[in-house]
Amino acid sequence: STGWLLSHQRALASTLALGTGVYYVEEAFGTRGKSESRVPMRYQPVPLDEAYLDCDEFGQHNVMLRMFSLTAIQAFERFGEKNTPVIIEYANDPARMDKMFPFIHAVMPREQLKGSDTDHPFVSVYMDYERRTIVGQGGFYEFPFVVYTWTLPSSSAYGESPGMIALPELKSLQLMSRDSLLASQIAIRPPVGTAFELDRPVNLNPGAINPKAID
Repeated sequence: STGWLLSHQRALASTLALGTGVYYVEEAFGTRGKSESRVPMRYQPVPLDEAYLDCDEFGQHNVMLRMFSLTAIQAFERFGEKNTPVIIEYANDPARMDKMFPFIHAVMPREQLKGSDTDHPFVSVYMDYERRTIVGQGGFYEFPFVVYTWTLPSSSAYGESPGMIALPELKSLQLMSRDSLLASQIAIRPPVGTAFELDRPVNLNPGAINPKAID
């Protein structure tokens, strides 16, 4: 019910395929009739194409800029009256409550965001992207995104996957397979030359009969 297993599986799959996997951890305070003691935390997988990561001078991930979308009703359930009037209007209209709106979630060290009034080491800001309006703000004592990496180059916040390491060999095998298929096709259906111009195509299917093909 906390979502950890799904988040872990998706992050692990992303790590193997793309080199980096991410999921988000936040306090749940219970959910769907379950108490805080049963569901203290909530885990949410983050697709890698939504994750813009950065590291500190020690190579530890400490910045996340996430671009994602919510429907109007989802945004209202999450941010309530802090939403812009447009989203509130759509959320209260059953015919339009499923319209998608883009948001940005930014998490970074407090000293990197000027004007932040949080006492936490990490500041968290949600922004309505289209209207450039902050709809949620808070903080974390620790970086709330868990980042998996396969191998992490010193100059990048993203890892290299085993798939990328094996890519040259995979391309070579694909080319060899393609050449084998072409060779077998040529052996079975070789090019055909004729001594005279045909008034119709030659049927090269197995067992086909081509009448008047020989004079």
